[in-house]
Amino acid sequence: MEWLSWSNAAYMVAIIVGGALTFA
Repeated sequence: MEWLSWSNAAYMVAIIVGGALTFA
Protein backbone atom coordinates (compact mmCIF):
# COMPACT_ATOMS: atom_id res chain seq x y z
CA MET A 1 0.00 0.00 0.00
CA GLU A 2 1.92 3.01 -1.26
CA TRP A 3 -0.07 5.96 0.04
CA LEU A 4 3.13 8.03 -0.01
CA SER A 5 4.71 9.20 -3.22
CA TRP A 6 8.49 9.24 -3.60
CA SER A 7 8.39 13.02 -3.31
CA ASN A 8 6.61 12.88 0.04
CA ALA A 9 8.91 10.09 1.23
CA ALA A 10 11.99 12.15 0.39
CA TYR A 11 10.44 15.15 2.17
CA MET A 12 9.82 13.10 5.32
CA VAL A 13 13.39 11.75 5.21
CA ALA A 14 14.69 15.32 4.97
CA ILE A 15 12.59 16.28 8.03
CA ILE A 16 13.94 13.32 10.01
CA VAL A 17 17.54 14.06 9.02
CA GLY A 18 17.08 17.74 9.85
CA GLY A 19 15.66 16.85 13.27
CA ALA A 20 18.52 14.43 13.92
CA LEU A 21 21.08 17.12 13.08
CA THR A 22 19.22 19.59 15.29
CA PHE A 23 19.32 17.27 18.31
CA ALA A 24 22.81 15.94 17.55
